[in-house]
Formats: sequence, structure tokens, C-alpha cells
Amino acid sequence: MNDGKEITRSEQIQALQDYPIVRQRVVEQQEVYILKRTKEKETGQKNLEDKENNKPDPGQKTENKKNNTTGEGNKGKKNTDEDEMNKKFWEEPTEYTPESRLEVHRHIEKMRKLKDKDK
Repeated sequence: MNDGKEITRSEQIQALQDYPIVRQRVVEQQEVYILKRTKEKETGQKNLEDKENNKPDPGQKTENKKNNTTGEGNKGKKNTDEDEMNKKFWEEPTEYTPESRLEVHRHIEKMRKLKDKDK
């Protein structure tokens, strides 16, 4: 019985005869998927490395703070930088992969920590 429906003997025989073909198709699809995921992982790793390499140096941020003499101006500049970084992150197209979802989660945590730090 399958899903409440009786399976006849002829259907069982037919399934046994088709099994090697179906199994081979499943194995081929699995291999294609593994190759696809490997490429996605490589691409995701490259993108992550590129993003980390393109980040501004922490020294550059302190120079911006030194150039701004008032504390309030500093905070406003910091907020606009954070807003700009956040906007840039969300507007950037990404593939829908487990790695990209983890990156989104890390970004959300980072923004949450920055907001908590400002309070």
C-alpha cells in the first residue's frame, strides 16, 4: 500500500524492471548537483574573499574621525557610513545558497551589534 492506494502485483513487477534505469538517473542527477554545489561554494568563497579584500583599512576610518572635530559630527558620519554599508549590502545581488544565507545572518548580527554599541 502506498499513500492509501493498493499497489498491484503488475505495478510491483513494472517498478522492479524500471528500477535500474531510475536509479541510474538519480545517480547522474546527484553527480550534477554535487558539481553545481562545488562551483557555488567556490564562487561564494571568491566573492567573500573579494569583499574582505575591498574593505577599507581601519586606519582610514580613524583619519575620517580625526578630520571631524565635533563629537556629534562624528556620530552622524558614522551613522551615514553604516547606512551606506547596509544599503550597499542589501542591494547587491547574490545567489541563493547556504553560504549566502550565512553571510546575510552575519551581516544582520553585525548591524545589531553596531546599534547596541551606539546605545
